[in-house]
Amino acid sequence: MMQNMIPKSLKGMKFYFTTVYQEIWVGVGQNLDMVQLYAKYYFKVKIAVAFYAVWRTVLQIICIFIEDYVVE
Repeated sequence: MMQNMIPKSLKGMKFYFTTVYQEIWVGVGQNLDMVQLYAKYYFKVKIAVAFYAVWRTVLQIICIFIEDYVVE
């Protein structure tokens, strides 16, 4: 029964995969690629900002250490 249902459902969907709709499927694929690239860029920026914040804090601690112990 299941083996008969799959080919019947694919025949009904054949129209959507013809040349008429190829441009739509290509556009959908391009949009997904752009979303993926945006997500990669966004997370890289967030990581860079977090790294900068940590590095700035480390530098502030080093400066405090230098002022307290070296300047005296």
